[in-house]
Parts: sequence; C-alpha cells; structure tokens
Amino acid sequence: MNLQEVVLPKSYANGFGSRRGGDRNFKTRLENKLQSGKSNAGRIPNAAGGKVGCPSHDRLVYLVTCLIGHPVEVHVKNGSIFTGIFHATDAEKDFGIILIMALWIKDGTL
Repeated sequence: MNLQEVVLPKSYANGFGSRRGGDRNFKTRLENKLQSGKSNAGRIPNAAGGKVGCPSHDRLVYLVTCLIGHPVEVHVKNGSIFTGIFHATDAEKDFGIILIMALWIKDGTL
C-alpha cells in the first residue's frame, strides 16, 4: 500500500470538508432568520429532557461546575459550617453537594 493513498488532503483530515462557499451559506441563513423576525432566544432546550431550561438554573450549574476541585466553606440550614474540597453536586431538587477532606468548623443550633 502506498503512503500517498492513505494520507487524506488537509481539508478532510479533521473530518470537515472544504470551506469554500460555507461562509456565504451561513450569511444567507442569518439574513433569512433576521428577516423572518424569529429567534431562538428563550427556547434553550434543557439536557434533562428537551424542556425549556431556566436561565438561572443553568447559570447555577455552570457556577458549581467551575467550583469543582476548589476549597469551599459550606453553611448549612441549621447553622453548621463545613469546609472541604468541592467534589460533586446534585442540582436537581434539594441542591446537595459532596465535599472531600471535609472538616466540621462550627456546630449550628437552631
């Protein structure tokens, strides 16, 4: 087998075809969308089931994803304070979190 037969052209090596004319098609689609007056703002599908997502929930999920691996201090409902490394979260119903190397700093009493 010849090496030249195996090597694909550079434009196809990454799985994408030629980009000639692609910008023109994008511009046409964008102009059509602007002329029709329709936009997808506010219709962001949620990964949980294709439902419309709440923007504040999406922002909260993004924020806690950025905190993974960082030292945090957690204040719980009864006033107790824990510190540890943020490991994971469940942001669906009650917003639970998991800390590793957690330490109990203060006892809370209600």
